[in-house]
Amino acid sequence: MIQACESYFWGYVEKGLLPLPEEKQYCCVEKVTLIALRAIRAAIALPLALTFSLLSKVFCCLSKPLANHHFEPISLTDVIPQDIPFSVGAAMSDYQGDGKVNCPDAQWSAFEEELVRKGQLRPENMSGTGIDLSKRTDEIIAILKRQNLTTYRFSLEWSKIEPREGEFNEQALHDYVTLCHKLIGNGIQPMITLQHFTLPKWFADKGGFEAQDNIKFFVRFCEKMARFLPRSVTHFCTINEPNIYAFLGYILGKGPPGKTLNFSLATKVYENLLKAHQAAYRVIKQIRPETKVGITHQYLRMESGSSLTYLVCKYLNAFLNDAFLKILRGEEARVSVPFLANRKIELKEPFEADFIGAQFYAVPYITACGSRPRDGEKMTEMEYSDNYQVAYEALKALHAAAPNTDIQVTEFGIATLDPEQRARYYRGAMRCMAKAMLEGVPLKGIMPWSLVDNWEWPTDKEGGGFTKHFGINAYDPESGKITPRAGIEPILELARAIASRNRIAV
Repeated sequence: MIQACESYFWGYVEKGLLPLPEEKQYCCVEKVTLIALRAIRAAIALPLALTFSLLSKVFCCLSKPLANHHFEPISLTDVIPQDIPFSVGAAMSDYQGDGKVNCPDAQWSAFEEELVRKGQLRPENMSGTGIDLSKRTDEIIAILKRQNLTTYRFSLEWSKIEPREGEFNEQALHDYVTLCHKLIGNGIQPMITLQHFTLPKWFADKGGFEAQDNIKFFVRFCEKMARFLPRSVTHFCTINEPNIYAFLGYILGKGPPGKTLNFSLATKVYENLLKAHQAAYRVIKQIRPETKVGITHQYLRMESGSSLTYLVCKYLNAFLNDAFLKILRGEEARVSVPFLANRKIELKEPFEADFIGAQFYAVPYITACGSRPRDGEKMTEMEYSDNYQVAYEALKALHAAAPNTDIQVTEFGIATLDPEQRARYYRGAMRCMAKAMLEGVPLKGIMPWSLVDNWEWPTDKEGGGFTKHFGINAYDPESGKITPRAGIEPILELARAIASRNRIAV
C-alpha cells in the first residue's frame, strides 16, 4: 500500500516536470497555461511523494535484490523437440573483427580517434586491424566445424561495400558472397546482420539515422544485398540492437556521434532505426519472400539497489527495454524523462519481423556506489555481474510481447578469464533457456557472443579494446593465434548433441 502511494504521487511529480509532448503544437498562451498547471500539480504532489518514500524506507519495503536462481538441472538438449530444426552457432561483427585499419570509411574509425583526443580511449585500446577477421575465413570455418557450430552470424560492413555514396565496391561484395558459399558448402548456415552499429562516413555526415529522409539510403543498401547474396542464405537481421545504438551515441556519449543525455534525439534515432527495419523488411521480402527477416534487441533491464538510483534505472529501463516491448505489443511507446524528453515513437504500420533476435548478458544491479554483484554473484570484466537469470527473463518478456514470433538467441555471453565462472554462466543461462522453452517460448537457436575474442566498444572506464574476453575461442594479440577457451563445455556439449541428430541448421 505504501509503495503504491509512493509510486502514485511520484508519478504526478514526474508528469509535472516533463516537457510538453513533442509531437503536438501549442499556441503561446496554451503552452504557458499547461506548464503552470503541471508545475502546480507537481508542487502539491512532491511533499506527499517524499512522505511515502520515507515511510517506505522506515518499513523496509524496498525489494531485496534477486541473485541467480538455481533452476532445476534441465538439459536444453532434452527440451528441444526432435522434429524442429535447432541450431547452435556463434556471432561476430565485421568492424570488431577487422578494426579501423580494415574499415577506414566507417564512422567508428573517426570516432575512435576522437575518443583518443578526449582521453576517453587509450591509444593501445584502439581497434587497429582487430583480429584480421576478413583474412581468416578458412580458419574461422575450420573452428566452426571443429566445434560443431552450425550457424555463423556475422555483419556486412556497409562502409566496405559502399565507401562513397552510390559507389559500390564489387570486390567487397564478392568477398562476402564467397564467405557465404564457403560456409554453406561446409554445412554452416550464415545469418547476415545488415547494420551492426557502424555506418559509412558519408551516411553519418548526412546525419545518419537522425534524419528520416536518410532511411532510403539504408534501404537501397539492403535491397542490393538481398539481390546479391545467395538465396541459400535464409536469415537476415536488419539492425543490431537499435536501443543500444541510440543509447551509446545519444545518451551515454560513448558511440558516434558522442552526444550525452539527449533523450529526445535518442528517441528520434530509435524511431528512425525501427522505421528503417520496417522498410528493409518489406523490400527484402519482396525480393526473396522465403527469407526470414528479423531484428535484434538487447534485453537490458537495470535493477536499482538504492533509492538514489531508482529514478535513473526507471528512465533507462523505459528507454532500453519497455519501449521495444510496447512496440511489439502494438501499444503506444513514449520516452518521458523530466526536463529532457517527452517523445512518442510513432510507427505508421504494425511492427513486422519473422523472428526476434534476443540478446542479453545480465541484469545489472545499480547501487549508489555503482554496479555491484548480488549475493552469490561475481563481477565480470564488464561493469556488471555474472547474472545469467536474464536469459529466462528476456525470453519470457519477448515471447509475451510477440507470442506468434520465433526467437533466436543471437547473442549472450560473459567476459571473463575464469573458466569456472564462464562454465557456470553458460550452464545457468542454458537452464534458463530450457525452462523458458518448457513454458512455451519458441526458441530456434542460440549463438554465444563471440566466436573469437575481438575488439569491444569502449563503453566503460577501461576503454574497451581487447580487455574484454567474451570469445568462446581466445585470441592472443601478441602471436595472433586463436585457441579454444576453457569453460565453454556446456556450449560444446549442446552443439555435439544437436549435430548428432543431423539437423538442418536454422
